[in-house]
Amino acid sequence: MEQAIICRIGFCPKCFKAGRPYTDDRFYPYGSDRGFNLQFSVRQGIPGFVPFNYIVVETRDDQVFLERSCAMYNCGVDHIVKDNEDWDFFIKEEAWEKIVLSKISWKALIVWEDEYYRI
Repeated sequence: MEQAIICRIGFCPKCFKAGRPYTDDRFYPYGSDRGFNLQFSVRQGIPGFVPFNYIVVETRDDQVFLERSCAMYNCGVDHIVKDNEDWDFFIKEEAWEKIVLSKISWKALIVWEDEYYRI
């Protein structure tokens, strides 16, 4: 299986506690057309259900080893201000969580699309 990065909706306890997502919240998802890019939520969603970035680390037998991170700013994403006052966004190193899925579950996650959520 080749290197893969996808973004899908998942539940984040930290965002749930903070009531995210709100309208105009910033998030930093991976999109198939533009890679990592800054987006703004267009409406307040269900608390805790936010975008997650998933990266395949390794596949072994029938398992897929992944790292995933909440894509919301002030949760899994932070920024630095460059000299020209532009912002560079990045995923916090400590935000990545290691998970293991079966290949069947991984394939289901890849093909699953939320019709109300587009990047």
